Amino acid sequence: MPVDANKYMPLFLAEIDEQLSMLDEQIACLENDNIENKKITEILRIIHTIKGDSAAMGFDGIALFSHNIEELLSMIKDGFLPLEEDLYTVIIDSVDCLKKGLLALKKTQKEPKIPVEISLLLEKIISDRNNACIYTSNYLETRKKASQMENLQMEKPPSIMNIIMELLMNVHRLENANREIDSGEIHSIILDLRETAQKLQMHLSSPARIKLSEIFGAFPQIVATIADKEQKEVVLSIDVGELEIDSRAVGKIISPIIQIIRNAISHGIESPAERKKAGKPQYGHISIEASYDENLLKISISNDGRSIDVDMVRSIAAKLGICQEEELRKMPEEQVMQLIFDPGFTTCSKVGKMSGRGIGLYAAMRGVESIGGKIEILNNPHKGTTFMISIPQNID
Repeated sequence: MPVDANKYMPLFLAEIDEQLSMLDEQIACLENDNIENKKITEILRIIHTIKGDSAAMGFDGIALFSHNIEELLSMIKDGFLPLEEDLYTVIIDSVDCLKKGLLALKKTQKEPKIPVEISLLLEKIISDRNNACIYTSNYLETRKKASQMENLQMEKPPSIMNIIMELLMNVHRLENANREIDSGEIHSIILDLRETAQKLQMHLSSPARIKLSEIFGAFPQIVATIADKEQKEVVLSIDVGELEIDSRAVGKIISPIIQIIRNAISHGIESPAERKKAGKPQYGHISIEASYDENLLKISISNDGRSIDVDMVRSIAAKLGICQEEELRKMPEEQVMQLIFDPGFTTCSKVGKMSGRGIGLYAAMRGVESIGGKIEILNNPHKGTTFMISIPQNID
């Protein structure tokens, strides 16, 4: 089952706003004649995050459309499709359509329908890349004749902080004007206005803190949804007490934790039959715990699955060209395990909607690092794995 959309919509929208802002920057840097894999990888990371968040909220249409954009970008990144002008236009249209859908969702709190034309185009290109030029050409010809999609661009109102600054500037002007009048009553009003504006400014500048228990309240449903799709049996325990988190960090850790849980269920926790054969309980167990350590907030996500096969990671990293074999042989186990965060690392031979091409954990690491945090892996062979997320208690 998806999470309670009404309850967690504000967190979802805050994360989406940030991802769309980053997406705009990356798309603007995407040059037709000078494509770089690192730019494609970054766009893939953003689209992957939007896909995962949308799926967790039950917005399957947006999740599927994001998945198809991700597929198209991967084909370009892997060299199966050249990024020519027509295909570049298709990418821009697809991303713009995704943005409009998310803005409509934000406005109405309901999932919008993605236009059929662009959805079908992506599916045709993905399933038959040899005829991609024909499909894109037909689409662009139809696009010229058809009316443009509804313009959902919204002008952003001035921020509250900017309004407060304008208020303080006007108070200053009033103060200067009063010097000629020298009215004691006006002077008293000026002092009251300045104090009120400064209190409001301080209040808005102070970071709000949110209890972790409120954030993780939806996670049992998230785990149930993923486990059901993976045909696994999993129980989740959460022990975070009354600990709080800087509200500015919430959007940065939700997706990473969901991705870690998704990977734990997909790759770590065994099927009921495998667990029975290994002498383990039928139900796999995932636990989320949190604690303060000096100025850090530490969140651990543990599972009692098969753990990380370090030798397999070495083998895959060598096969994918992430590191040289000689370098991998000398590399400590702790460093080898960190290779699973590489954007090209994947243990899957087939890409699916729940897990796939290996950018999920890369996206998780990037999100945590962006707020000065890190992710460490503690591996217990055959007994499970713990991912330890450490972030500052206060975000600068």
